[in-house]
Amino acid sequence: MMSRYRGTLGVCVACLLPCAAQSASPGAVDYAVRLQSSLQSDSNPSLASDGTQGVRRSSLWVNTAGAAARIPLLSDDTRLDIAGTAGVARFGQQSQLNYQPRRFDSTLHWRAGRLFVGQIGYQYEHERYASDRIFPAGDTVTTRGLDGVLGMRVSEALTLPQIRVFQQRTRYGATENQRIFDQDDRGFELTAEYRSPTGSSLSGGLQQTSSTFPLRGGPDTAGLADKYIDREWFVRSTWRYSVKTALSGRLGWLNRSYPDGTQSDVHLLTADLSADWQMSPKTQVRLGVWQHPYINDNQPTALYSTLRGGGVAINWQMSPKTAVGLQGSYETLRDRIAGQADQLSTRTQYGMRFTWQAWKGGALVLDGYRSQERSDERWNRYRQNVVRVGIVVYLDSGNAAVREMLVPRKCQWSYVEDSLCR
Repeated sequence: MMSRYRGTLGVCVACLLPCAAQSASPGAVDYAVRLQSSLQSDSNPSLASDGTQGVRRSSLWVNTAGAAARIPLLSDDTRLDIAGTAGVARFGQQSQLNYQPRRFDSTLHWRAGRLFVGQIGYQYEHERYASDRIFPAGDTVTTRGLDGVLGMRVSEALTLPQIRVFQQRTRYGATENQRIFDQDDRGFELTAEYRSPTGSSLSGGLQQTSSTFPLRGGPDTAGLADKYIDREWFVRSTWRYSVKTALSGRLGWLNRSYPDGTQSDVHLLTADLSADWQMSPKTQVRLGVWQHPYINDNQPTALYSTLRGGGVAINWQMSPKTAVGLQGSYETLRDRIAGQADQLSTRTQYGMRFTWQAWKGGALVLDGYRSQERSDERWNRYRQNVVRVGIVVYLDSGNAAVREMLVPRKCQWSYVEDSLCR
């Protein structure tokens, strides 16, 4: 799979060579180091459905260490962003769920002369898979991704065209999950992008992704498609309405087709919209709504699934050393099952976090979280309550963007087991 796009990535690397002739000295390295330890009480660590026998509350001790750096190279526009986190998570009453969370993300941003810009990136994540489909056993999920971008910047504001190629490989640890959910994605994105001096941007184009499930095809996966192609026309934008307000979003029209003819094509509206508002010097508010297809690895018989929801996050800086955060989301999930009516369920998640900067470079965190999924099907319902206390020790150069590189994307709207987030 990687060889399919090796030529394009090679072009990206070759474009870096002219940068060596530029007479720009690199600046200082920005860095961030973050150590975390938390003790948690989880009422349903496997997200086991109502009625599952043998489900027990468990304590959980998580320790992680992470580091990130932004390293200037040949010029102000050529730099390496790199971040990694590793840790150990141990369950007191369900040791079969023990795992070692790991994340790694690196991106080489480059510019060659006045015309060519781009980047080359690699992503890796190893996390726990939470579902009772193999309860009481445990499982992990590993995702690896590689992408390359090449753009022609006809002016400082306009990049046209911009070509991105990518691939991603998802692998499960348990054989039961491997046969159904192991997945390979590869594709490309062709866009045009405009950026204003104020930080606003507008882009649009076409993204195509070919997805395959290499281990499907046996008796236990009969009726499940083993490949499909997504073609999506999209537009995305960021609008800096003021110094206190930013609006961003992505809208797309997606066509999912099945080359083997196992089922009819699917047409879906995809959306991700958010608003960030600095309500006061001490209060920040974030709102979001979304709709998109997703792989529902709690429902193996689903031909495809769609997720629609909204969320709100509020952070109040009570004093220079204390802060309170509130976060909640509500989602509807629709699973399309061959020969059956769609299965509908709803998921509500909300929580509260208290942070106290007990000393310079260190903070104590106390938070609680509740998640509940409702459905007409008993096996598709669960409840989970989590309370935890944690400590964070950090050291950085003061660049907020580098600190953000250590925050998992999932922290935006939901509880993340192995991270205390912000």
